[in-house]
Amino acid sequence: MLMSGAPTGGLKPAGFWIRALASLIDGLLLTLASYAIEILILGAIYLVRRMGGAGDQGGFFEDAFSPITWQALNGSLYAGLAMAYYTIGHLRWGTTLGKYPFRIKVVTLDGKPLTALWSGIRTVAYVPSYLLFATGFLMAGLNPDRRALHELLSGTRSIRLPKRA
Repeated sequence: MLMSGAPTGGLKPAGFWIRALASLIDGLLLTLASYAIEILILGAIYLVRRMGGAGDQGGFFEDAFSPITWQALNGSLYAGLAMAYYTIGHLRWGTTLGKYPFRIKVVTLDGKPLTALWSGIRTVAYVPSYLLFATGFLMAGLNPDRRALHELLSGTRSIRLPKRA
C-alpha cells in the first residue's frame, strides 16, 4: 500500500473539499433514490391493504406504517443501493455521478482501474470510514497523499484527472 509521503506516480490526488462535495452529491442522489423506492414499495402495500379492507380506512399513507418500518426499510434500501452504486460505478467507470463533474477517478495505487473484487472491497471499507462520526473520511484531509481510511484498507486512491482541452 502507498504510505503517506510516498510518490504518487505523477497522478494528482483529489483534495479533501472537492471529494466532500462529490460525496454530498452522491449522498443526495442515493437518498432521493431510496426514498422514491420506499414510497413505491410502501405505497403498493398501502393500496393492497386499502383494497382488501385491512387497516384504518380513513388514515393517511404516512400514518399507515410505524416509524420503525419507515426507518428499517429506508436504511436497508439506502445501504443496498449504495453498495451497488459505488461498486458498479467504480468498477465500470472509475467514478460516480457525484465525482464525475469534478474529474475525480478511483484507481489502484499504480493508477489502474479497479477490478470487481477491489471495487467491492473499497465499498465495504466505507463502513469503518463512517464509524465514529466519519473520522475515516476526515483522514483524507490530514494525509499528505489525501487517502481516507477506506482507501488505505482497499489499496485504492482518488485522483483528479487533468482538465480537458
